[in-house]
Amino acid sequence: MANKFKKRRDKILNKYLKEKEAFLIIGEKNLGGKPFKINSNILYLTGIKEENNILLLFKGKGGKKKEILIIQNKNPDREKWEGIRLGKEKAKEISGIDKVEYLKNRDNVIAGVLNKMETVYINYKNESTLSKKNNKRKSFIRDIKYNFPHLDVKNSTEIMKKLRTVKDDSEVKLIKKAIEITKEALYYTWENIEPGMREYEVKAMINYQIKKRGAKIAFNTIVAGGPNGVILHYPDGDRKLKKNDLLLFDVGARWKGYSADISRTVPVSGKFSKSQKEIYEIVLKTNKQSIKNVEVGKTLKDIANEAKEILKKGLKSLDLIDKDEELKKYYYHSIGHHLGLDTHDLSFKSEQLKERAVITIEPGLYIKEKDVGIRIEDDVLVDENEVVNLSENIAKETDEIESIMNK
Repeated sequence: MANKFKKRRDKILNKYLKEKEAFLIIGEKNLGGKPFKINSNILYLTGIKEENNILLLFKGKGGKKKEILIIQNKNPDREKWEGIRLGKEKAKEISGIDKVEYLKNRDNVIAGVLNKMETVYINYKNESTLSKKNNKRKSFIRDIKYNFPHLDVKNSTEIMKKLRTVKDDSEVKLIKKAIEITKEALYYTWENIEPGMREYEVKAMINYQIKKRGAKIAFNTIVAGGPNGVILHYPDGDRKLKKNDLLLFDVGARWKGYSADISRTVPVSGKFSKSQKEIYEIVLKTNKQSIKNVEVGKTLKDIANEAKEILKKGLKSLDLIDKDEELKKYYYHSIGHHLGLDTHDLSFKSEQLKERAVITIEPGLYIKEKDVGIRIEDDVLVDENEVVNLSENIAKETDEIESIMNK
């Protein structure tokens, strides 16, 4: 297992670092009371799932490659409250890094390396995030610049984007597992939906089904009934479902760090009305064609523009719009995003799609005056020879959905 993490680190050392350059990834510290999300870059490069770790890769004099992992100290008292910490030997086994130090030695370890470097790459989102008050990255980088004024400090995020937008076989396998768990949770929930239930009851049901299968919830599950379906990131969930409502799901399991992201829209009654089906079929057609339109070299914006043409034509056929510019009234989000360790994974949004990228395709229509919100989202692997819909086995045809809901 450690070999795959070493291969990823070797890419940084061999391809992106020159002599006397260092690459430093800082993990987050859990703030009490909040669910802890593993730092995705630490997980990607080491396999370590603990908080507050630091990874240091560097090339010394003569280009000699070295790597150091700094982890939490073993602390029996804290472990009674927070759980058992890995310790050095387990961290070495998981990551494949021979030199592991404890956080109590952090400053000395980092100083010992950076004093001999000319450049250091540090992970932060972008320059604007460093202007925020009390930003931890800002404080850390300020300290680095103060203590090591000779260093040229650069952002490591661009390098991580290049690595993480291209998925290896092990990553695709984990995403597929997350999708399969999401499918099972969706199907169970669809079979047990009844008019009169509250949205939060349905949300609790599907989240439980995901957790029951050993997975985590990838993001805040959206369960939006009737008029709430037109709100993209619907935050509430206390509406009582009516028989003639459509119910929009945006949900994903996370399996061993990797996310699924699936949207489906189903009829609470178990059967689409004629009007609902007409609108649904426009979104479904757009979803299918957009997946076919995915190819290496295109951008997500290219695919989005093609999708908009299909949506415009469909809405005009139902006399819902007359002019192209009216589409924004009923469709007001992007066609998709990269998917991986983060639901909205690191990526270059305007850059051409590369082979082995995993993206979502998620057209929708949101017609407030009809209390209809429909989104159909699939997770797609971009390949040189073909596009692979990783979630193709999750029902989205109207008759398939109705069959599942009426078992």
